[in-house]
Amino acid sequence: MTISSRVLAQLCVVVCGSYATVSFADYGETEDYARVVSARPVYRTVENRVPQERCWNETVREESRSEGNSPAGAIVGGVVGAALGHSVGRGGDNKKMGTAAGAVLGAVVGNQVGKSHSGGDEVTYRDRERCETSNSVERREQIVGYDVEYQYMGHTYNSRMDHKPGNRIRVAVRVEPLE
Repeated sequence: MTISSRVLAQLCVVVCGSYATVSFADYGETEDYARVVSARPVYRTVENRVPQERCWNETVREESRSEGNSPAGAIVGGVVGAALGHSVGRGGDNKKMGTAAGAVLGAVVGNQVGKSHSGGDEVTYRDRERCETSNSVERREQIVGYDVEYQYMGHTYNSRMDHKPGNRIRVAVRVEPLE
């Protein structure tokens, strides 16, 4: 004696006490609902790197060289050189030559001395903005699914779902002959 799948499914509904939404193929499946016992969220830690810029004012020292454009060193050096040349020279022409040579040599030396002593380095202070970028890490928990425990026909089952179920979930029920 052969029993059709429709008759077998109706027999299961009567014996099992469950009311199923039936969508059959030969020895196919039917749908029913199972009671949800618990649904626990499953988390994953997600990290985001966020760049942060930190700026501050800093006082910096700046040096500049003074060129010493004053002719005072050359003038003083020329006068001193001329006086020395005049006193070293003997006789009329030698005194004139010594004075001229001393004046030129004294002016060159006086100019160099004047440059090296005319104020030297000029130091100033300014405020400058300095910035530094660093990454901070923000961590947060993200739900990736739910571990669901449910009961159907006196048996307990577990499954992971991508959404939170309500009080009941649809289950597929397969009806097959055992022989």
